[in-house]
Amino acid sequence: MQQAGYTAALPQPEPEPIDALRPLRARLLASVVLTVPVIAMAMVAVLQLPYWQWASLALATPVVLWAGWPFHRAALANCGTARPRWTR
Repeated sequence: MQQAGYTAALPQPEPEPIDALRPLRARLLASVVLTVPVIAMAMVAVLQLPYWQWASLALATPVVLWAGWPFHRAALANCGTARPRWTR
C-alpha cells in the first residue's frame, strides 16, 4: 500500500470544542444581576432611599465598563476607519 503512495493512520480523537460564548455569558449574567437592582431603585419609590443615585451609579459602572468592554473596544478600533465593522 505504501508503494502505491497511500498511508494509513488511526483516527485521532477530536479536541474538546472551545466555548467562545462562555465569557460573554458570564458578562451577561453579571450585567443582569447588577442591572435588576438599578432598575428596581429607579422604578419603585420605596427603594429610593437617601443617596440611592450613588448606589445606582456604583451598580451600573461595572455593567458599562466591564460588561460593555468588547463593544467599546470594537468601537474604538473602528473609529479611524471610514466604515463601521461590527464583526470584531
